[in-house]
Amino acid sequence: RNRCACGLRFPRDGLAIAIVGIGAKLPGALDAQTFWKNVEQGVSAIKPVPADRWDPSLYYDEDRDAPDKTYSMIGGWVEGFEFDRKAFRLPPAVVKQMDMSQTLWLAAARDAFEDANLLEDQTWDRSRCAVILGNAMGGDLRDMNDIRLLFPEFASHMRASLEKKGLSSDQIESLIIATREQVQKQMPPITEDTMPGELSNVISGRVANA
Repeated sequence: RNRCACGLRFPRDGLAIAIVGIGAKLPGALDAQTFWKNVEQGVSAIKPVPADRWDPSLYYDEDRDAPDKTYSMIGGWVEGFEFDRKAFRLPPAVVKQMDMSQTLWLAAARDAFEDANLLEDQTWDRSRCAVILGNAMGGDLRDMNDIRLLFPEFASHMRASLEKKGLSSDQIESLIIATREQVQKQMPPITEDTMPGELSNVISGRVANA
């Protein structure tokens, strides 16, 4: 009786685990109440990929065996989310380098605290509080930073391919420079806030700090 269905063992002294607040930022629901209404009403949050997420002309192929492509253009997308940095006392330069997964977590945690009436109450024992979360490998920001940082690798392959086409050294370098400039326009700059802004294990620290 000290275990729940998932196999977790509850403390032997009889202490229980209570859910006292809920926050959610989900596809089709930017709060827990809307999500529950969607469940009750059978609302599906699955829809075609938004134009600002990724370009189907680059990544989609109806051939399921096509390498490095996806044969699906639907999914669950969090839309309409706006992060209130002032509520967390975060400067613009830091927020600009934060992956959306970090801002979503902060906002959802704040909603949960508000739901539990703990935002105004400063008397609860922080020594008995922890931030425990589950997360995947990282977000889009990390991928964008990797593209920028690994551009020399791409440039090396470009140079080798263009040399085989008979282009001169000047022509090759001109193309590489133009490509680098185009990539840099699309990617965020690398600053001292880049690494903490993309790391998955920083999320719990940001929540704890806030």
